[in-house]
This record gives sequence, C-alpha cells and structure tokens, in this order.
Amino acid sequence: MRRIAPVLMVITVIGIIIPCSGVDFGLPAIEGLNVTNVTEIEKEGFIAINEQNWDKLLSISQSGLEQGLEDPVLYTMKGYALRKLGDSQNALIADSRAIEIQPNPVRYENRAMTHLSLGNYSAALSDAQNALSLKSDYGTAYATKALAFSFLGNNTAATENIDQAFLFLPDNAAILHIAGIVEMNNGNCSAAIAYFERSLAENAEYSLPWPTMPNATIELEIARNKCS
Repeated sequence: MRRIAPVLMVITVIGIIIPCSGVDFGLPAIEGLNVTNVTEIEKEGFIAINEQNWDKLLSISQSGLEQGLEDPVLYTMKGYALRKLGDSQNALIADSRAIEIQPNPVRYENRAMTHLSLGNYSAALSDAQNALSLKSDYGTAYATKALAFSFLGNNTAATENIDQAFLFLPDNAAILHIAGIVEMNNGNCSAAIAYFERSLAENAEYSLPWPTMPNATIELEIARNKCS
C-alpha cells in the first residue's frame, strides 16, 4: 500500500477557507482581545493566503501572537503556514492551541490535515469526525476521512467517505485528487486515472496541503504506469 511520506505541514486547501472563496478560519476571534489590532492582522493574513505566500503568512501570524494576541485565527494561520512550509510538527502545536482557545470545524479539519501529513491517520480520523460533528455538510472533512481510511487499509470506509465528500463538493480538484488516491489504493487504476484527469482539468495548480504530497500530475503518471 502506498503511503504519504512524512514531512518535516496544508487542506483543506483542503481544510482551509479564504474569504474570496467562501471559506474562513473560524472568524470572529474570541472576546477580550484588542479587536482593532486582531482584525487588521487577520486581514493581512488573508491577503497572504490569497497570494499563497506562506512565509509572509507565518511572519504576520507570528507577529500578532508575539504581541500577546491569543487569537485562535492567528494560531490557525500559523499552523496552516507551517504545514505549507513543511513543518508539520510545529504546525500541530499551533493547530492544537487554536482548538484549545475556541474549537470549530475548520480548526479541527486543519489539524486533521496536519495529522495526515505526519502519517497520524487515526488522529486525523478523530479530528475530521470532530469537524463533522460540528458541521455535517463539511465536504473536505469527509475527504480527509476518506484519505485516512484509505491509508489505514479500510477501502470500504474510504469509498463511503469520498462519496459523501462529492455530495457537497462534486467538482473540487483536491477532492477529485483524493478520490484518485483512494481508487489507486483500492487497486482500481482505471478509475484513479479518470479522477486524476478530472482533478487536473478542474485546477492543475491547486495548492497541495503539504509540500511532499505528490500532485495529481505525478499521481496520474504513476497510475498510467501501473495500468500499462
């Protein structure tokens, strides 16, 4: 069984929501903070996300936290940036702190993706289920469960969860990519090829949740070689 290689962090996006695409980090921030400062820093963070500038996002979120702004959104941004930069161990710390302050579906899903990047598949399942318990129509959480089940060897559960993900996000490039991985692990390389091709057609450049995860182009080549 092919497994995701461990990393030295990304999601939503699998697991990440940015304002221009209808996703968020779980706004608003908690009460008792300097709202003006937090809001301005968060705005800069979302600009960095739109730019896919993970070094900038890390710098912005860390700057806010160093000001003593114990804001769950800033911790989520920090965790997301670290995962995207390949530091999943420290991303896990930031993800967990965000949940400690104020749990919500996006924060559980982000930590689930960080667990996936580390090969912690059972922990990823638990966090994805926590996300779904708070938001039952969270398509990316179903996809995360599918990927975790697939790498745990539970092909039936993986297929059931990817089918659920498609009910909410039928044309999402990241979920199509995951569906291809599930089918490859199921031994159905022709279906995997179809999913990888659809993923590339939808968005060949979508941002991978962590840097060492093979993109759909690489997965498609692997599937074609396996089928030949």
